[in-house]
Amino acid sequence: MTPPPAKAASPKASAPKSQAKAPPKARARESKTPEGAVLPVRKDLLGPQSRNLKILSGVLGFQASQRGGDIILPSQDGELMELGRKAIYGLSVIPARGSAPDSWETECLAHLLKNDPDIDIEDFYASSRASGFPAAPRTVAQKKFLEAMRTHSLVFGLGPAGTGKTFLAVCAAVEALTGGDVARIVLTRPAVEAGERLGFLPGDLADKVDPYLRPLYEALAELLPFKKIAALKSTGELEMAPLAFMRGRTLSRAFVILDEAQNATREQMKMFLTRLGPMSRAVVTGDPGQSDLPGGSPDGLAEAMEILPGTEGVSFCKFTGRDSVRHRLVRDIIEAYRTKADQGGGKGRVSPNPLREF
Repeated sequence: MTPPPAKAASPKASAPKSQAKAPPKARARESKTPEGAVLPVRKDLLGPQSRNLKILSGVLGFQASQRGGDIILPSQDGELMELGRKAIYGLSVIPARGSAPDSWETECLAHLLKNDPDIDIEDFYASSRASGFPAAPRTVAQKKFLEAMRTHSLVFGLGPAGTGKTFLAVCAAVEALTGGDVARIVLTRPAVEAGERLGFLPGDLADKVDPYLRPLYEALAELLPFKKIAALKSTGELEMAPLAFMRGRTLSRAFVILDEAQNATREQMKMFLTRLGPMSRAVVTGDPGQSDLPGGSPDGLAEAMEILPGTEGVSFCKFTGRDSVRHRLVRDIIEAYRTKADQGGGKGRVSPNPLREF
């Protein structure tokens, strides 16, 4: 019996790897004219007066123009052309708060591609959409941080202000609680003042500690309605307290977040890390270069950075100024301070960045 002829390999299967990773939607109807490459795009994705297109081309340096529902990429450097294609395609896949990305979300996309031009945009956002995570990463470091919090019992998120450490940690906690992985969320911070004394604040103890926990409230408010937060607090599924209140406790089936850990002393850090009970996870966030501890106090975060790397179940995730997702100026401000710290010397010397040698 003559065996049936072998099936010819499909064009898709034999396509080079580089083509297989190409953005499918961006290339589906792409055409070429003497003017250059023409990419169809929904008008609303470009924002009012094509603002999003201007942001992408301005940050990434490619040339582009709009004609009706098409974007024209004139003949230019091949790498810039590919970067333009990725950026325009990214507008259709980036997780947006509305029906289309706003200028902030577009700027995050632009800086993501600027820092890592070879990144696979579809793959970068796919895991966030599939998991139903309440927030999507905007930088590679943020994505690694989110993944580490899913797979490790203890995670340190270290870096400057505005890089999303606290917000993403709260997102991971909400995901763990709603998914049934933990029974409660515990949020804590050291009550260390930056110039003012706790005792001079008006009100009872709850009123005095509330300002220290406000950033954690704000992160929660981005994810959950106020009534839901109040309900979680009333049932004990959500707890916020100063770090000093953690002493003597065992936290079982809990997702525990220590925020502003650079203000924890050596004794406080050890106390916190030894609170974990069965089926619990902990996340420690802080900026090692911005401590408000009084002079001479032992730095608990610095010690943990020294002795815990390499410990099984512990992950350290580092952020830089490039990961800032606040106002555009924040990146420049962080970079200016980092440069000053690296140079050192002179009047008002700034300590070198501890993350550089970490």
